[in-house]
Amino acid sequence: MISYKYRAIFGDAVRWAASIVLDCGAYTHWRQGGRVCKDYYEGYTSWVEYCADYPSVAWYVIPDDIAGTEVENDELIALWPKHLRLGVPIWHLHEPIDRLKRLCDEWPMIALGSSGDYRTPGVGEWWTRIEETFQAIPKKTRVHGLRMLNPKIVTRCPFFSADSSTAARNSTTTGRSGIYDSCTNATRTQAYCEHLEASVYPVEFVAPKPDGRPFNALD
Repeated sequence: MISYKYRAIFGDAVRWAASIVLDCGAYTHWRQGGRVCKDYYEGYTSWVEYCADYPSVAWYVIPDDIAGTEVENDELIALWPKHLRLGVPIWHLHEPIDRLKRLCDEWPMIALGSSGDYRTPGVGEWWTRIEETFQAIPKKTRVHGLRMLNPKIVTRCPFFSADSSTAARNSTTTGRSGIYDSCTNATRTQAYCEHLEASVYPVEFVAPKPDGRPFNALD
């Protein structure tokens, strides 16, 4: 997955990656205090139009405003150009389940974003909410988990795909990689990627086994 915020690496990705997903960068933009305004939306759309003809581009996220309302995000979806047919809308976990069901009726694939009281994937009440989420999603709908590639998450959630910035963030930092600390950044990146991608997604949601304490995927 390539973020619009770091779109300069697209050329390298085309040369090396078998499959590419384009992300609008709304999460990073929001963390930096920004909103998805008209200029940002149009800039991202133009970039997608440039990239979309490359055969390795599998799909692309439709822009959303993390700080926006349900109505505002529906308006952003309605603005999406019809000819960019591989667009995927985002549903945020704090939003009403009815909106999730409507998106599943209208789109063959959706992306899930952690937000509000469920902003941290795999922690506390996030598990209750993600179980409610999958109960509402029909089996025909493909689901992508944004920031949800943690093996403790993907082995319990029936995703079509998921992403994470874990490899990119940790591969350049020593002290986090155990036996790989003395290796090159490239070797650490490969080790992280192989670890993250080794998990098998289940066909249906698998609830964490209760043991008297909250299940925390970050433990």
